[in-house]
Amino acid sequence: MNVKPKSPFSDEELVLESVNPNASLITTEDPQYKGLIYNKADGEFDHCCRSDAPEAKSPKSPRVPDYYTSEFDNGIKIIGTKYSELPKVFLQLKIKGGSYLEDKKTLGLSSITAGLMNESTKNYSTEEMEKALSKLGSDISFSSNGNSTIVFISSLTKNLDETLVLLEEKLLNPAFNDDDLKRVKKQSIEGLNSQKKSAQYLAQIKYNSVLYGETPIGIEATEKTIKKIKMKNIQSFYSENYSPSVSSITIVGDISEEEILPKLSFLNKWKSKNVEIPTNFSFPSDKETQIYLVDKPGATQSVILMGHKSNKYDVDGVYFKSKIMNYSLGGGASARLFLNLREDKGYTYGVYSFFNGDKEKGSFTIFSSVKTSATDSAMVEIFSEIENYTTNGITSEELRSTKSSMLNSDALKYESPMQKISFLNRILEYDLDKTYIKKQSNILNSITKDEVDQLAESLINKDKLQIVIVGNSYLIKKKLEDLTSKNGKKYNYKITVIK
Repeated sequence: MNVKPKSPFSDEELVLESVNPNASLITTEDPQYKGLIYNKADGEFDHCCRSDAPEAKSPKSPRVPDYYTSEFDNGIKIIGTKYSELPKVFLQLKIKGGSYLEDKKTLGLSSITAGLMNESTKNYSTEEMEKALSKLGSDISFSSNGNSTIVFISSLTKNLDETLVLLEEKLLNPAFNDDDLKRVKKQSIEGLNSQKKSAQYLAQIKYNSVLYGETPIGIEATEKTIKKIKMKNIQSFYSENYSPSVSSITIVGDISEEEILPKLSFLNKWKSKNVEIPTNFSFPSDKETQIYLVDKPGATQSVILMGHKSNKYDVDGVYFKSKIMNYSLGGGASARLFLNLREDKGYTYGVYSFFNGDKEKGSFTIFSSVKTSATDSAMVEIFSEIENYTTNGITSEELRSTKSSMLNSDALKYESPMQKISFLNRILEYDLDKTYIKKQSNILNSITKDEVDQLAESLINKDKLQIVIVGNSYLIKKKLEDLTSKNGKKYNYKITVIK
C-alpha cells in the first residue's frame, strides 16, 4: 500500500493508493466454491477412513459385440455390428489427417473446412438441408477432431435410405459458398474468444504447448490464422485430403451387414488419392520440474495441470499396465489424490491423474481446480502423494480394489451405441481382434504388487513435472515461490509468469 501525503495547500484527506494490480477488479466467488467448508466426518460413517470398506461385487465378464469387416475398392474400411435395442442406425465416418495436415499460417483450416461441410451443397441451401434432415429425424454433422475429420450420422432405420442420399450430397457435393465461409469463420473466432475466458482451456493450451512444442499437437489456431484462411485453402484441403484411402466407417444399429453394405455403395464414387499424414514428430525433451503460471486476474480458483510425456497407446503392454498402476493414485473418487485433497482437506471438488496416449504421443497428467487460497497447499499435498506412491508403492488392499473395480467397469464398456462405436474404432485403428479384451482381463487379474510398484517408480517422474497453473498471479505467485515440502525442504522451482 502506498501512502500519498496530504498537500499542505489542500483540504483533501490522506490518500491511499494500492499497489495491487487487481485492486480495481470486482471479483465474484465461483459458485462451486461458495460455502465450501469441509467438516471431517466422525465415527463409523467416515467413509474415507473406515477400515471396513464395502466389498466390491464380483466382476462380470464383458459382453464384447460381434462384428463384421469389409473394404470397398477405393480403400475405405468398414466395420460394424448389429444393435437392435433401438430402431436406429448410427454411423461414424472418420477421415484421417485433420490438423496434422495444416500449415502453421492457416491453423484451424481443418476445422473451418469441416464447418463448411455442414453448410450449403450444390443442390441444397443450408436451410433446405437442415429441413430435410429434420423431417427424417436424422442428423449429419462434420467436425474436426485433432488428427481426423469426423462425420457422424444418425437415422431411424426406416429412414436410412433417404438419410444416406443426403450424406452423399453433403460429402461429395459441397458448395463452398463465400457467404458460408464468412459466417463459419466469424463463428469460429467468436467461439475461440469465448474459450479464452475458460481457465481450463487456457491451462490445456499451455500444457500442450509445453509438452509438444511447435508440432500440430502443441499449437492451436488463433484469430489471426483463422482470418488468413481463404476459399482456395478450403477447396485445396478438401480436394487433397478428403479421401477414402485414409477413411473408415463404423456402423452400429438395427441393420445387418447384408443390408447396409449395398446402401453404402455410393461411397465407391468417392475418388481415392494418396494422402501423406505426418506421424513422427520431434517433441521437446521434458525439462526439470518447473511452473508456468498463466495470470488470470480476478480468478477465484486455480486450475492445475501437471505431468510429462509418457508411453504411446497399447492394449497389453506398458501403457495398459500404467492405467492399472494409476488407478489407486488418481483414477477416481476412491484414489489417494481425491481422498486427500477433496475428502480430507476440502481444497477442491475433484482431482485426478491419468495416462493418455495414441499412436503419436503419450502423457501422464494430474488435473485439479482448487480454491485460490489453497493453491500452494494443494501442490504440496500432490507432491507428497506422488512421492509416497512412487517410493512406497501400492498397498495389497488397494491392488485388490483396483482389480475388482476395473474389471467391473470393463464389463459395462460395450453397452451403448457410442461405446460400441468407440470399441470398433479401436479395432480398426490398431488392427486388433476382439480377444484383446480377454488379454487385458488376464493381465489385470495376474498383475502383482511388485509389478505395480516398479511401474509407479519408472513411469511417474517427479523430477520432470511440467506444471501449468492458471490463476490470480498476484495472490499465488509468492506462495508458489515459497513452496516447501512437508519435511521442510524448499522446492525452488523455476516459475515463468505468462500474462
